[in-house]
Amino acid sequence: MRKSKLLGYDELQALLSVDSPERLQQEVGRQAARIGFEKFLYGMRSVQGNEAKDFVFSSYPDTWRKHYDSQLYANIDPTVLHCFGSATPIIWNPDIYTSRSQKALAEEASSHGIKFGSSFPIRDRNGDLGLFSLALSTGNASARKHVGETLGAGQLLACFAHEALVNIRLQRLASQPKNESPLTQRELECLKWAAEGKTAWETAQILNLSEHTVIYHIRTAAERLEVRGSRKAVIKAISLGLIRG
Repeated sequence: MRKSKLLGYDELQALLSVDSPERLQQEVGRQAARIGFEKFLYGMRSVQGNEAKDFVFSSYPDTWRKHYDSQLYANIDPTVLHCFGSATPIIWNPDIYTSRSQKALAEEASSHGIKFGSSFPIRDRNGDLGLFSLALSTGNASARKHVGETLGAGQLLACFAHEALVNIRLQRLASQPKNESPLTQRELECLKWAAEGKTAWETAQILNLSEHTVIYHIRTAAERLEVRGSRKAVIKAISLGLIRG
């Protein structure tokens, strides 16, 4: 375990200027090491329509990540279950692993250098759920004390790491040429009228479409913009300059 240093606000703020996921992974790893952690993991589940998409970047060993995914361990991992159902951090105390399969998971993780740590829930403004974890390769008394003392710093790093990734995704959408809008013309038209307060039925009358078709276009627009719901789709389309507010 490395000696812990304080996280500086300017350094955290600098994460928001990072322009690629690859560089962000490096910078978050550097900040995690600064507060005394060997490894970190950021995971986000984005629900688009009826489909859930997972995004993960971490400094965990690739062999462990592949094994974890192949065994569907996210379905039983107590840190994941906690973070998807709570707003508070969780420390990886032995008593969180209650079932036989969870205890086996903990033992396997430990064999890959992921022994003890903490996880922080992430609640995205678009309604997506995720977590940020900081890990150590030892679970001795010193490690347990360190994890307890760095919960505040970990929570700050989780917030800035997530916001930085959101910024990268928005920048990439906004940088697309106008003739390469992520939305179709019909989706833009439906969002435009929704932004003016029209219901799906009223928009259908204006565009000479069925109400079902309007609802479909708004739903697919929301999926392309990686948000849930017509209101959030309108807000994001306006923020990206795709329609006028």
